[in-house]
Amino acid sequence: MTTETMTTETRSLKAIRSEIRSKGYAFQSILGFDSDPKTQKSNAAGSEFLTGIVYLQPDYRTCHFSKMAKCDGPCLNLSGRGGMSNVQLVRHDRTRAFYEDNDLFMELLRREIQSHVARSEKKGLRPALRLNGTSDIDWSEVIRDFPEVTFYDYSKDLSRLRKWITDPESMPENYSVTLSYSSASCVYSQRCFELMDLSPTLNLAVVFRDLETLHHFMEHGFHGRAVIDGDKTDLRFLDPKGVIVGLYAKGPAKKDTSGFVIDRH
Repeated sequence: MTTETMTTETRSLKAIRSEIRSKGYAFQSILGFDSDPKTQKSNAAGSEFLTGIVYLQPDYRTCHFSKMAKCDGPCLNLSGRGGMSNVQLVRHDRTRAFYEDNDLFMELLRREIQSHVARSEKKGLRPALRLNGTSDIDWSEVIRDFPEVTFYDYSKDLSRLRKWITDPESMPENYSVTLSYSSASCVYSQRCFELMDLSPTLNLAVVFRDLETLHHFMEHGFHGRAVIDGDKTDLRFLDPKGVIVGLYAKGPAKKDTSGFVIDRH
């Protein structure tokens, strides 16, 4: 563990959160547990993993490729509890702290990860974390500092994924990333398929209109690949390799007509 990580042990969560409050931020924690249906399923009885998630405010800084992929409109940010104003305020302030008080933000995040590891061990479970619930940030430095944790994400960052595919040693060994698809942009869509050709084991997450449409493609496949039900669990690192991870539209995506959501034709 790095010196930076070790220094977070000198302050308790209570002390760090006290400083967060003193700065007027509307959040106390960065990691969320059982805060959405899929992670609730992942933490259900019988699972060997205890998983948490980070929700930030998606924008063109936290999601660099959202403009190219044209996924900012149907973003999952406003689905479920995300549509509540108090939840949006918390995500906004977490993101503001990430940019304006990064040292404090990172201290709290590392300390919460340490606490998550300890809690998981106490429960006899394996710790897992998804740091990009509604963002697409490169957390590689943090991920490398916690090799005992399995990290996973969806990502639209084509440049980062291409780098990891062409130089596997540059990607943390304890990290699993699923490429997130959008056909709202022909350029982005084509580059997704190029990456899949480059790496046959790369998984692609695709949002379908509804459960019926998802089941149709599970039977017939999508672009020559088998489709699995990605809504049964959020633990993407357990998926078979080289598949389409099928999801169905939620929140604003239910009304999407941009091409981001795939219909049965």
